[in-house]
Order: sequence, then C-alpha cells, then structure tokens
Amino acid sequence: AAVNLNMNTGNTTFNWETGTGASNLFTLSTDPSANGTGNLLYIQTGASATVKPLQILAGSVEALQIDTAGNVGIGVDATYKLEALGSSANTNFNSLVAAATPIVARNNDTTANNFSTVGFANANGLQAAIGSRFIGSGATAGGHLFFGTRQANSGALNEYMRITQIGNVGIGTATPYARLTVWASSTDTTLFEIANTSSTTLLSVDSSGLATLTNLLSTGSSTLQSFTFTTATGTSATTTNLFSTTASSTNLFSTNFNLGFGSLGRSTTTEATTTTL
Repeated sequence: AAVNLNMNTGNTTFNWETGTGASNLFTLSTDPSANGTGNLLYIQTGASATVKPLQILAGSVEALQIDTAGNVGIGVDATYKLEALGSSANTNFNSLVAAATPIVARNNDTTANNFSTVGFANANGLQAAIGSRFIGSGATAGGHLFFGTRQANSGALNEYMRITQIGNVGIGTATPYARLTVWASSTDTTLFEIANTSSTTLLSVDSSGLATLTNLLSTGSSTLQSFTFTTATGTSATTTNLFSTTASSTNLFSTNFNLGFGSLGRSTTTEATTTTL
C-alpha cells in the first residue's frame, strides 16, 4: 500500500544504536523482476525552495551534497556542476596521495592496453577525449596519456597525440621514438611551422623533409649572421659568401634546404650569394 508522510515543519529521525553489526539501518530494494519505469528513490524540492535536496556526512566530514542549483559537490559545497575537494600539502609528484587526486577514472578490467578516459561531448555525441592507455593491470604496470578528437563529419574519434610512459611525445603517431616525434599523413604538407603574429611563416618543415627559413638577417642588418654547418669548413657567412671557404658537393648539403632567397641543394660551386643560391 502507498504510504504518504506529511510532516508539516516537523523532523523525522531514524537513529541506529550500537551493536547492530553488519545490518543496514534503512534499505530500499525491488523484486528481481520488477518492471516499473519510475525511480526507487525520488527526491524533489519545490520550484522556489531554498532547501538542498541532499547532503551526506561521514561523521563530521562533508561527503556528498547537491545544492538548490543542482550542483554536485564531493567533499565540498559545490559552485560548479561537479566539484571534488582534495586537501593535501604534498609537493612531490612522485608520491601522489589520495587527497591530491580527488577525481580518478578507473577501469577495473584487467585486459592489457585498455583505456580509461574523460570525454567531451556536445548535445549529440562524444567529440573529444583525454585518457590513459594502460600497459597492464598491475599497480606499477605503467600507462600512456593520449589526446583524441573527432574530425568534422567523421564517424569515430582518432588519437592525434600521445605522451608515452617514458615521456616521449608523439604527434600523429602512437609510438614516438624520440622526445618529440611528428609523423605526417598522406594529406599533410607542413609538419612544423613557426609564424609571427601576422601569420607570416618564419620557419617550416614539410612532409618531404624540406626546411624553409624565411630570413637569415638580424633586425637592422643587411649582413647574414655567423653560423656553423657541421660539414662546412668555415663559420662566417655574409651576403655574398655563404661560407668563408670553398664548399663542395660532399660538404654542402646532400638534400634540399631552403634559405629564403632560394633553394640550396648538392652543389660544387665555391660561392653562394643572395641571388644565386
């Protein structure tokens, strides 16, 4: 039978005395085959009420609270939709404690190379994710950090950047073999670029390995600055001579390199100027 309680302004208290063992003070349950579409527990405040719908304390410690705006706080009176409070004076990243990591995404499945992720979705579906791919299930098995996004009109998310368990960073690859590895897809034309605030490219490297340097001159100077090539026999460079001594086909460059004024490749010339690179 239905039970309705109208308490007016009174309080209802259920008190559990000592000595009850492992019993539960208050239990809500359904039959195994219950087929209702309602809620086992339904809590609603009035439209203009200032009463918080839920607050749970563990002793005197704030455990969970839902405020009048629907914000959920774990250990704190929340000012955001979901807020978790940790309080730790630990300054050593190598020994993180629970209080310094109040939110943890855990995957209890022990399959190697599985994921635990935090997703970002719009009104119609997941559009990006940040997560960890676990090497194994042991406490010290290790994990990689990955960043994935969905391209426009794409049916699935793709991983585009990874930080491996040893700290290597891969862009376009999940297996970086150096501190920074950038891989190109078949449609990429530029792998790396430095530009100024006017969107002018200053330095770029394309997918074939061709590097383009826009300007070798320093501000207010018409003279190329001194620099060193590992296979050159001189260190000074001017607007008329690229090297202070003769450069040959064996110690110039074996692949193309752009110096802004022109393309410099394998050569047997002894001089390179600003107009005849």
